[in-house]
Amino acid sequence: MLFEARDKLNIDLENSLMVGDRWRDIDAGRNAGCKTILLKSQTIENMKSKPDFEIESLTELLNIIN
Repeated sequence: MLFEARDKLNIDLENSLMVGDRWRDIDAGRNAGCKTILLKSQTIENMKSKPDFEIESLTELLNIIN
């Protein structure tokens, strides 16, 4: 989906952030060349790849974006 969005919407994936709460989200972002941000949830999973950032809430995104 990320590559499809890139092609349709002319998104620069290398300068994009992928935010997710599952290892699949982080892997998808990493595979697309995005910086990855794990939104920690109550679900504990073994991460297949380490995210670039980890946050507790979406309000913490401001610290990363700015």
